[in-house]
Amino acid sequence: LVLLPAAGFALTWLAMRGGLFDPRSGESGRGRAGLRALVVLLEWSVPSAQTAVVVMATLEFHALAKRMASVYLTMYPISIASLTLWTSLGLYLVDKYIWAGA
Repeated sequence: LVLLPAAGFALTWLAMRGGLFDPRSGESGRGRAGLRALVVLLEWSVPSAQTAVVVMATLEFHALAKRMASVYLTMYPISIASLTLWTSLGLYLVDKYIWAGA
């Protein structure tokens, strides 16, 4: 909830600075370029899906699935605060580097 989003935000910020989300390329304009960048930033900040727990239970690794589920049970409430913080930072970056035309 901290390390992976931080690394992803750094990579996305470099991509924004490098012009990968350039609003002048194509017909998309600033709005769509900003939304694309914001979606990428949000994807970095959301917690993992529970697919791994389901797969482990399906493969009858019930002890592992149970341990993983307890991690998810802890992770999701914490993600309420972390997702809010990462979303705020993402909006700031998109506003500064794409929508404001910097």
